[in-house]
Amino acid sequence: MAAAKPANHPALRQLGGPQMAFVRSWAEGLDLAASWNRYLYVDGAADARRARGELQRLLDQLRQPGPRPRPARGRRPAAARPGSHP
Repeated sequence: MAAAKPANHPALRQLGGPQMAFVRSWAEGLDLAASWNRYLYVDGAADARRARGELQRLLDQLRQPGPRPRPARGRRPAAARPGSHP
């Protein structure tokens, strides 16, 4: 029987704003280690190998088929909704 993974294990982490910002910085051609230190520093300081590994994990997670949870959004005021009149 396999041991349960701790809640902070990378494979069990949810995609959130910091992770998406890290992936976006890669897509924009920015330095991965600097982007890690900006967006994911709570996991410790970066080195290039660790940053590339996390990027690969995030990209693999994004490639998985199936529904993804939608981020919670606040309701727009009536005046901001399309078709509403002042």
